[in-house]
Amino acid sequence: WTPVINLILFHHSGRIARKDFYFERAKAELNLTRQESEICRTKYPVLMVHGIFFRDWQLFNYWGRIPAELRKNGARIFYGKQQSAQSIEKSAQELHQQIHAVLEQTGAEKINIIAHSKGGLDSRYALSKLGDAPYVASLTTINTPHRGCAWVDDALQKIPVSVQNWLD
Repeated sequence: WTPVINLILFHHSGRIARKDFYFERAKAELNLTRQESEICRTKYPVLMVHGIFFRDWQLFNYWGRIPAELRKNGARIFYGKQQSAQSIEKSAQELHQQIHAVLEQTGAEKINIIAHSKGGLDSRYALSKLGDAPYVASLTTINTPHRGCAWVDDALQKIPVSVQNWLD
């Protein structure tokens, strides 16, 4: 039975590899046509703002392959570089500085922001409280808890006030 099973598995693996090859080849051809048309090119640069407990590291990209694909297709990508484990106010202040650094570096009048999770709250605070609204053409938030988080509300009811104060 072992040789028969091996042949079946080999044949199955070959079919999977063939499908992957055709998919990747089609994707590469599509990227070539998109690259010429710069389908993702925007008038303003894109600032990607990560969620809680992450940093914009060189070795680990929070956003996966999204920035590379956007760049390949004409977008100018920058990162928020805020310490998102801090309070919204502190993270938004760092984001405020990054917004102005990107504007200065690119010479653009405004930026587009794509923010995930708490990064959306940091961005909203920067726009509404720190005066950055005139410098932002668009804000797109992904999975941002605009109305709070029920899980955190439940946890805060169970955690003693002394521990809550220590966490602040």
